[in-house]
Amino acid sequence: MHRHLAGLLAAAGIGIATPAMAGDLYRIQPGTTTIGFSVDHLGLFSTEGSFGRFEGNLLLDLTDPSDSRVEVRVDTTSVSVPSDLAEDKLRSADYFDPARFPQMRFKAVSVKDLGNDRVEITGDLTIRDVTRREVLQAALTGRRTDPETKAEVADFVASGTVERADFGMTADQDFVSNDVQLNISAHIQLSPGG
Repeated sequence: MHRHLAGLLAAAGIGIATPAMAGDLYRIQPGTTTIGFSVDHLGLFSTEGSFGRFEGNLLLDLTDPSDSRVEVRVDTTSVSVPSDLAEDKLRSADYFDPARFPQMRFKAVSVKDLGNDRVEITGDLTIRDVTRREVLQAALTGRRTDPETKAEVADFVASGTVERADFGMTADQDFVSNDVQLNISAHIQLSPGG
């Protein structure tokens, strides 16, 4: 179970980590991980996007996952959506304003075991220099041995809802929902190959 929680922490930390022993530091980076979001427009359609550049560290204690800590930094200039017009809007002063706030951060402060390969991660999310306490739900969705590398690998998802107005993004409230759904997925190597 501890190994499952270790992987879930990595997923909640929004990244992929190389294998390590208890107490080791994992590096979080893009690769087989995605950080996505979606937001509703008047119930007619939703806009989906992602971030392409992020990094961070996970300090992992396999003997007691509650002692593990994760911190992730996301480059706000790397926001991507299908529409160039919408992408420009997200990079404007009304939204992420990367000229003034080039980074957003998530720092976990606690992890709660919910059973059945699920955990709840509570952490501080900072966007536009505003910090709010947020909760992510994470789950193990698959675990197997990679036939090529013989390494143990796992797939995880994490999700949560953030209110954009809490971070000063109040534009377009007449037609864009205040609730933004975060969707994170990670394919993680839990053990070295043979």
